[in-house]
Amino acid sequence: MCLIVDANLCADVLKKSSKTTYKNLRNAIFSNQLTLIHGGKLTEEYARAGVLPIVSLLSQSGRAFRVNDALINAELAKIQGMCISNDHHVVALARADRRRARVLCTNDQALRSDFKNKALIDYPRGTIYSPTRHKASLANC
Repeated sequence: MCLIVDANLCADVLKKSSKTTYKNLRNAIFSNQLTLIHGGKLTEEYARAGVLPIVSLLSQSGRAFRVNDALINAELAKIQGMCISNDHHVVALARADRRRARVLCTNDQALRSDFKNKALIDYPRGTIYSPTRHKASLANC
């Protein structure tokens, strides 16, 4: 199962010294139960947040996967003007790899709405990760 972690939480999720709120999710990623999906602008945001070295290590061990930027850009063109959030690149990433990218971890309410919007993400529908409901958040994926 694959996961997209928005830039607003990437440090909390990926850095071991961060908050314990996302400890279960971090353990699932580092124990190879989940694969982190990234690409395009999200990868640039990871670099600015200082987690790209961690993501690179995860990629080398097969726990992270980078989606081709051309696929993301093609999806961006299809959804232009449809998103209410300013994170349309995250929605495009999920659409570009819709076989795998089904779970989103974010605090951004507008992005959550976009991710749950059937017109934007369908077949399969997107799921929002909740740290308080770790097992339930990942159960249907």
